[in-house]
Amino acid sequence: MTGTGEPRMPRVLVVTMAAGEPQLNRGRESVASQSCVLATQVVLEGLGMGEAFVAARDLIVESGPDYDWFLLLNADMVLVAPGSLSALIRCADRRGAAQRLTTPVLDSFTRSQINGIHLIRGRSALNISDAEDEIFHDSWVAALTGITIDGARNPQALHAPDPDVPQSLRFGLQRGMKALAGGPRSGRWDTIDLVVANWRHRRTPALDAALLGILTGLGRGPVEPYPALVNEFDAGGARLLAMAEEGAAGPFVSVSVLSRPGGTWRLHHSLFGSSAATARSFAAMRKRQAWHAAGRWRETV
Repeated sequence: MTGTGEPRMPRVLVVTMAAGEPQLNRGRESVASQSCVLATQVVLEGLGMGEAFVAARDLIVESGPDYDWFLLLNADMVLVAPGSLSALIRCADRRGAAQRLTTPVLDSFTRSQINGIHLIRGRSALNISDAEDEIFHDSWVAALTGITIDGARNPQALHAPDPDVPQSLRFGLQRGMKALAGGPRSGRWDTIDLVVANWRHRRTPALDAALLGILTGLGRGPVEPYPALVNEFDAGGARLLAMAEEGAAGPFVSVSVLSRPGGTWRLHHSLFGSSAATARSFAAMRKRQAWHAAGRWRETV
């Protein structure tokens, strides 16, 4: 409560990691327009992916006593309305003492919802792990006890509206590497299937670049994958970027994708085969997609 007896507005630190995404200014404007909260935004620029997540983690730990909430909002994300932050906070408060709330964003690469926003309770900063992972850079976020919402009636952010080629390539590289590292039950295979389905309907340069990145991350691209490839467009990265910017990604992707038999990439990936466990995972994925298509979300934000 304030001195006038009115409820105090929550103090929120929005931490944004930027690597040249064209949506950064739109995202800044969306944060500045938030109502019913006192929002401050810090943009971390000029860092590699792993370094950025470490810097974000350290900032949250250091700032824990000063804020009620922390929001990890990537530079390619835009809050959809002035009430988005307060809606996320209400959603988290309904779940009691959860340290973290992870909710989906509307993603342009899949034309679907994918997990993307992390809201962290201020007092949870003391519980943040200092572990680091060269592929799963946000593992310290997932380690916090919390709630992950798979589908929302009203997602509170857009992901990568009007993406450019470099960010599309990075998006694909990350998903491919994480799917491979996460094994056959990783949810990233669902995302890959949705990108492929979207690409079959809309073969844009951005989707060509995203799939070129996915194929490379899975070890099926024109260069060998390595974790720093996501950050460094030199050597192998420069070759990928040149292919994507010069229009060569489309033909490479077409040959690789259209020659693949039907079904999901999870099922047909040669490293994993078509085990019964994978088949059950495939069935569960299709059920979730049916729920999404029908608008029957399990949670409401």
